[in-house]
Amino acid sequence: MVLALFDCDGVLVNSEELAERITREQLGLLGLHFTDQEYNARYSGASDLDFMRLAQDDCKARTGQDAPADLLDRILALYHAQEAQHIQAIAGVRDVLESLQHSGVPFAIVSNGARADILRKLKLAGLDDLFPESAIFSRENVAPGRGKPHPDICLVAMQAMGETDPQNCIFTDDSIKGVQAGRAASMFTIGFSAGAHRHPGYAQDLKQAGADVVCASMGGAGMEIFSQIDQIVQGAQGRNAGVLQRRRAFGGQSPS
Repeated sequence: MVLALFDCDGVLVNSEELAERITREQLGLLGLHFTDQEYNARYSGASDLDFMRLAQDDCKARTGQDAPADLLDRILALYHAQEAQHIQAIAGVRDVLESLQHSGVPFAIVSNGARADILRKLKLAGLDDLFPESAIFSRENVAPGRGKPHPDICLVAMQAMGETDPQNCIFTDDSIKGVQAGRAASMFTIGFSAGAHRHPGYAQDLKQAGADVVCASMGGAGMEIFSQIDQIVQGAQGRNAGVLQRRRAFGGQSPS
């Protein structure tokens, strides 16, 4: 069996753009300013627990003060006030998911977020019909502090979905921490570099983090997923026919 795994924020839904803007504004009010590359390497994709630990460390190191105990609550309140007007599905993601569904390829979500938050975002983006709750894996599925970049959640999802070999899994994530988790789990890992909030050179950062390939559109990611499925199922000899067929399905787009 081949299994496709997807991060949620920034891969299925565009929530990462809003979350990053608000988070960086709130950190800035504490005197914590980061370049795009610094922020993405340090905070992007972090679990809530890791975020507060990092913010505390940075506040102490840069200002000598403790981070406010309610920092995360402030950020979440601002985010939730704007979420409904902002959240959309990533362009092309429904086509990719429906193509996987039509081909009989199982897929699931692997996220550092909370299950309730994932369900709400999927509904806002109109993707909730594609994911039964049994195919959603969140921070509640691993021990505290063992979210990405640790491989635990990827492996938990793989096993729960009935797969035993990580080399039969294709994992797509937009964060450096997510890519590191996929590679640590020995899965074929696609770095997804789309998003207006991503800085120039971010694709290279994902590559350096260990991504097997980096794609700047969901069409490109879909092509790469099906290309890898062809290699797993049919071997290299069967790849070309499958790639050409899927290239037509995705409008001729190739991975970036």
